[in-house]
Parts: sequence; C-alpha cells; structure tokens
Amino acid sequence: MFNRTASCVQKIFWIILFVSSLLACDGTPSQGAKSKVFVSEGMRLYLEELVRTDDVVWAMDFIDSNTMIFTERKGQLKLLDIKTNEVRRINGGPVVFQGGSGGLFDILVDPGFETNGLIYLTYIKPIDDGSTTAVARGKLQDDEIVDLTDLFIANNVAKEDTMYIRVTTYGFDEGRIDEALEKMDTTVRDELKAIAGLESVQECRIGDGQGMIISSWDSGASAEAAQPKIQEILGSMAEYMTSPPEVKGGDVIWTM
Repeated sequence: MFNRTASCVQKIFWIILFVSSLLACDGTPSQGAKSKVFVSEGMRLYLEELVRTDDVVWAMDFIDSNTMIFTERKGQLKLLDIKTNEVRRINGGPVVFQGGSGGLFDILVDPGFETNGLIYLTYIKPIDDGSTTAVARGKLQDDEIVDLTDLFIANNVAKEDTMYIRVTTYGFDEGRIDEALEKMDTTVRDELKAIAGLESVQECRIGDGQGMIISSWDSGASAEAAQPKIQEILGSMAEYMTSPPEVKGGDVIWTM
C-alpha cells in the first residue's frame, strides 16, 4: 500500500529534483541530462533534470511511489514516471482562464486515491464577466479526468478590462548607465517578457541620476502575483542604484 505520510517526504525530495520551468519541447524526456550539485550549509543538494516542458509547472503530487502528477499553468495535467521519465497527458481537466494571473494551479491527491481515484484542483475559472478562483474534484481514470465537479467558486470576480499601472522611482549611478542598459537588453528584457499579465514597461530619466519605471498590467492581481519575480529583477539591478525603489500603483480610471 502506498504510504501517504512517506509521500510527503518523497514529495519534498522530488521538488529538489524536478525542474519546473525548463524551456524546451512539449513534455519529452530530457536526453543526456546531468545532475548538478549545490553545496549549502550542512548539506549537499542534488538537482537532476527529469523532464522538459514548454509551460510553467505549477504544482505536483504523487499517485503512487513511482508516479508523479503535475499541473501546467496553461491548463494541462500530466503524469510522470520518475523511473523512466515517461510523460503522459491527462485529458478532461477544467477549462481555465489564462489571462493575467489565471491558470491551473494546485493539485492534491486524495488520501484514499488507491480506492477512489480522486484528485483536487484549484484554478482560475472563466465566467461571463471575468474570472474567479475555483476548487474542483475529479476522478483519474485511464489517463482522463471524469466526473469533474466544482466544489467551490469564489464570489470575487476579477474584471478582464481593468488595467493597472505601477510607477517605480529610484536613483541610479550616471557613470554606469550604459552598463545597466546593456544588462537590461541582454537579460532583463526576456525575464520581463515571461511575466504573465505584464503588458509594457517604459523606463525614463526624470533628472540627473533619477529614473522612473512605468509598467502596465492587465490587472492589479497580475501585478501582485508577479511581485516576487519583480523584486528578484530589481535586486539584480541594485548595483546600479543609488537609492531604493519607491513604488506606487493603481487601477486605471480614465484613458484617452
């Protein structure tokens, strides 16, 4: 019998090994993948690439000791055999709203999965006037989800047409402006393009050593969801700054 408690430990272990946002072909096993070793205080972590996917892997769980089930943000469910690296698509998942911070998110395998085959999902559900969060339950049967039912649908509706603007001001080192712009062109640009819901970014010089970034988002929810990544990007540019960024933002209430 599959031990669900042991699975929790196993899940943590495989999170280290499973590379969730690699860019390549659609769910094909990686060829010639190499393990990487990261030395941390008191431990050594081994990172091994198991599979590549062209989407963002969001969540994972185990249906047995050898089979991982995982979600991709655009709405696809997949199974991964961790011994052979074989990936199989699962049909019958929920229809998800993909704009902004939408998508297919968490997955949980029922403790009684061996007998009932049930899994639980959270996702952003498209509705007539926007989108909202939903929790669904379905049965995994022959690589297909059957009897999919929404157990909960939030009553807070995200409107699709509410644009959000964020303005960031900061001081920068005038002597290193060319170096900073080169880094933005070669590295930061691609990182920003990959952020869901971010529609445009303009950077302005508003005075000697003073800069302003104006970013346009499809919603405030998208801007909030992206903050960990935005903070990471700003942190990578900190060496060129002479003062910490100050951020203000809000929904657009009028436009021309």
